[in-house]
Amino acid sequence: MSLTDSLLAALNQPTPASLYALGSELRQRRLSATPAEVAALTLALQAAGAFYTFLSQVQAKITAEEYNRLASMLDLGSVGTVALQNVLSERADRLRRLLMGGVSETMMLIGSLQYIKAWEREAQALHEQAAWHLYDILWELSLLGQPALSGEERRRTIENLLAPSFDMTLPSAQRTIYLGWLFQLALLTAVAQIGAG
Repeated sequence: MSLTDSLLAALNQPTPASLYALGSELRQRRLSATPAEVAALTLALQAAGAFYTFLSQVQAKITAEEYNRLASMLDLGSVGTVALQNVLSERADRLRRLLMGGVSETMMLIGSLQYIKAWEREAQALHEQAAWHLYDILWELSLLGQPALSGEERRRTIENLLAPSFDMTLPSAQRTIYLGWLFQLALLTAVAQIGAG
């Protein structure tokens, strides 16, 4: 299976198993990567590992039915597949396009999740851990893709992206899905950087 196929499988069916398979592909690809690709592959592997841990913990806390619902909400489907192919083929300014598109898509996503059943308050600790990992990953991706961005602007952008995960007015399930979506965005952004240098 190719890296693109593994990435599509992990994005279209986000499960610990699909992320584990993606991790194997990323490790193997890193062995033959150019020095410029190693940083992006390492970040993709970091994102896949953190997403794997996040989904494993979520899966342990909720019922199979609720997990299937969560996984279906994270499923990028055919629209995501087309977007992925466009991002991977059009290298110019892709990081900015991904992040800018991500903000508007995120707001639409949050609005569409009103019917999802909320789960226990204890999930907040899981959200905070995920946000911590995402902050580091997004920071490094931003350094890789937009090195000229000021530290303050980089910080503000990342904190704006992570803000919904701390919004206690949102049901816990919505924050869980939002964080899963951010992990997907981080994975997609990291893989999109391969060969960009």
